[in-house]
Amino acid sequence: MIYDSFDIIPIKLFLRIEQTNEVNLLSDENTPIKELEIIWKLIKEQHQKLDPNKKDNKVLNISKEIESLFVKHRATELSVFYLQHKKDQELIDLLKDYGYTLYLNNFDKNLEVIEKENKSLLIKINQLKNRLPKEDKNTNKTTLDEVILSYAGLTNSGFIDTNKITGTQYFALINLGNRKIKSLENK
Repeated sequence: MIYDSFDIIPIKLFLRIEQTNEVNLLSDENTPIKELEIIWKLIKEQHQKLDPNKKDNKVLNISKEIESLFVKHRATELSVFYLQHKKDQELIDLLKDYGYTLYLNNFDKNLEVIEKENKSLLIKINQLKNRLPKEDKNTNKTTLDEVILSYAGLTNSGFIDTNKITGTQYFALINLGNRKIKSLENK
């Protein structure tokens, strides 16, 4: 069998593949990896359309931006240090690609300015880190099984085999549960 849509893939399997990128788990047949990667991309797109919680994408984008700025900061820092001792055209080109200006007639002064400007990247990195959600170390993490079973109880769905619930069933259950919570809050 090949899990080829979000509608049929068990949510636990989906989350495992998302964490490990082991697309071979989509099939118990001898399916080429390239084909499985295409299927996985389709499943992820279907998931994103249904996922009411886009927070993870926001966190991922902020984290990527932080990492990118940190790499730029570190590369600039090391390039300036090296160029203070010896000229290297590749490093000069790298700094120019990063948007810094280097004039050979005022080279050392330009390096000092770049060094100061580079430190401002650390401020930007810290601002982005402050936008990330804070983890509360005192709370116990809720397992996926607990989430599914609590929503099943809330919606009076009866017992649900948490190992077999598909992605679309999971989001339908969450949506029903959230509506039930809202209706209880409005009473």
